[in-house]
Amino acid sequence: MARAPTRAPRVAMFGPIPPDQFWGKLEPRDARPVPRWHPLVDHCCDVAMMTEALLTRTLLGRRLATLAGREELDEVTVARLCR
Repeated sequence: MARAPTRAPRVAMFGPIPPDQFWGKLEPRDARPVPRWHPLVDHCCDVAMMTEALLTRTLLGRRLATLAGREELDEVTVARLCR
C-alpha cells in the first residue's frame, strides 16, 4: 500500500542562535526567557511558497502580468520570481 507523503514539521528553534546560523524571524527575549527563532533557509522557503501561491491563485498574478505587458504569467516566469 502506498504511503501518503508526510510534511516536515515547522521548526521554531529555541535558545541562543549559533554564530554559524542566520535567522529569518526572531522573537525577542522580553517575550519569554529563551528567544525563539526561525532559520533563514526555512523562512526563505516559506516566502517562496507563499509568493508562488499568491501569483498563481489570486488577482495579484494577473495584475503583475498586466504591468509587465503580458496576458498572464507563465510557469517559467512564476518559477523565476519565486526561486
